[in-house]
Amino acid sequence: MSGLQQGKIAERRRMLLDLIRQNQGVTTKELYRLYREHGGEEVLKTIQNDLKYLREKWTGGELVRRGRRNYLEWIDAPLGEALSRQEEEKRIYIKLALDSVRKMEDLAEMHEEIIEELRLDRNPMPFYMKSESFQELDTDDETVLELEEAIVHDSNVAFTYRGEDFHIAPLRIVNFDGIWYLYGYDHEERESNKWKTWLLSEIGNLEVYVSEKHDIDDEAVEEDLEEAFSPRFVPDRQIRVLLRVWGAARELFRLKEQVPRQLILSEEEDFMTVESTVSTLDAVEAEIKSFLPHIEVLEPATLREKILTELRSYLAKR
Repeated sequence: MSGLQQGKIAERRRMLLDLIRQNQGVTTKELYRLYREHGGEEVLKTIQNDLKYLREKWTGGELVRRGRRNYLEWIDAPLGEALSRQEEEKRIYIKLALDSVRKMEDLAEMHEEIIEELRLDRNPMPFYMKSESFQELDTDDETVLELEEAIVHDSNVAFTYRGEDFHIAPLRIVNFDGIWYLYGYDHEERESNKWKTWLLSEIGNLEVYVSEKHDIDDEAVEEDLEEAFSPRFVPDRQIRVLLRVWGAARELFRLKEQVPRQLILSEEEDFMTVESTVSTLDAVEAEIKSFLPHIEVLEPATLREKILTELRSYLAKR
């Protein structure tokens, strides 16, 4: 075969690859027409040979599958394309992200399958991510599925929760410290704080109002959740907490953020002064207690007094 013929064949195969990658793929009928226009003889056989060549020689595995409406689809695009070029940093990033949630009940079943499909274990990984402990979540549960649909379509819902009835705009199913919550906007007038979280496992009698829509801005929801440190937060409400930290706790505060919106204001020889910004004081209370006796609340006075009262009560019982 001449170099000119080989060049034409390679050009045709690149054309085929580009066609499959585009949009939702290409039908065999469309391929037949295009190959005829491209001057191919024995068109069907040529298409089959080209597809086989691309699978075996250019990608080292399966390239296309027959998808919806009989379309030939490019598998794992654009991710598959990136990984096939051996972009190691992308490989590491994806593997770490997947491993961080590998123990999430029914989602865990997908983990090894995805790892294998993306060929992420082909080379040794220099990093290891130990997965967190997550509350079990059944993504096929009827309540979860209905909430997903309501969130996607901006529908309001009603449900019972710990003996109360709620009528809300569901915004996200979120995870804080391994526990699953529903985050949403309470339409009732009973409290000043309308932005709330409900334990997902305690939601009952869910009813979705398909025709009743809310108009809460989706980007604003993402921004609010990006700032959230715990399930007890209120958008646009800020309370300054001032802490003194010493002893073994100092190094932990240097290594990573231990309290919401942590800012180290100063470091002295024996202690550091740390600022935290929260929307409710109980969002930081548990973290403070976990560092006793190497931490002291300087501000606000209400939080300081609450923790001191609890400590005195505990010591009086000993």
